[in-house]
Amino acid sequence: IAAEKVEREREEEAIAAEKVEREREAAAISAEQKRVQSITNERNQRAILTSRLQVDVKVRALEAEKRANKEAEEQAKKVMMAEAVLVAALEQDAKEKAAALEQEAEANAIETRLQL
Repeated sequence: IAAEKVEREREEEAIAAEKVEREREAAAISAEQKRVQSITNERNQRAILTSRLQVDVKVRALEAEKRANKEAEEQAKKVMMAEAVLVAALEQDAKEKAAALEQEAEANAIETRLQL
């Protein structure tokens, strides 16, 4: 009976040791899963951050292009207005010269008639 008791205690100790070993293995597996999940989370966060940075770069480029286009449009308007002012001034000058030439021609015609 004592031998059976000793045998049972050994079996119980072996079972307990096996249970402890399984718990250690389970804890190790759980720790490894947590480590893998942590690495995956970090990679995902980096990917998200990279995507956001790429979007920010594209948005800034579009905004800069929009500002450049707007400035070019404003500059074009200024040039067109300056050209319009210049054309008006040239037209006015041409009219004045034409009127002066016309008056000179009339004066010459009158002088020519008077000399006849």
